[in-house]
Amino acid sequence: MYLTSIKLAGRLKEGLSLPGIAKGEASFGLKALAAFLAAFLLFNNGFVYEVTNSPHSYFTLDSNVDSTKYSAAEVAGANWLYHYHYESLRVYADSHRWFLLAGFFKGGSRITGKRNEGGQLIVDSEFLGPGYIYLGRTNLKDNRLLVVRSDLANPHGSMRLAEYADLQGLGLLESRNLIYSNGEARLFR
Repeated sequence: MYLTSIKLAGRLKEGLSLPGIAKGEASFGLKALAAFLAAFLLFNNGFVYEVTNSPHSYFTLDSNVDSTKYSAAEVAGANWLYHYHYESLRVYADSHRWFLLAGFFKGGSRITGKRNEGGQLIVDSEFLGPGYIYLGRTNLKDNRLLVVRSDLANPHGSMRLAEYADLQGLGLLESRNLIYSNGEARLFR
């Protein structure tokens, strides 16, 4: 698709003929389609998100960008938890790892946070109860979580806005014990 949209854009720019269209008579619709495909490519390969340093939930070509792309070890950690968890306890993860866990658990929850009076992002204790906390490769490597902000309303629907928070600064793991680790996934209870 990438090469096709580049070839199409190049032919339109040079005024070369496309199949079924005479030279120089490319329609506005065809030009708009080429522009759409180029923008679509930039967003879908993660280029725009990496340049703007924005969180996103698309797969990217760069494995260092935090996204919903999981390693085999991360999937193995989720699978282990699926087989050995107590069904009465909820499973919590940050916004990107939550998508992985949603494939295993019906009762999984995203970790939520809010700003205190001092402006520090803290875990929202209303939403975080007893249960398991799943951390993936990017959480461990960058020491941060993509936390859903429970104190911000999103005017565009039911999804809430999220931001990155320092894992240690949240105090999320202080009263929890490590129960599983495979190098790229850790589980706490």
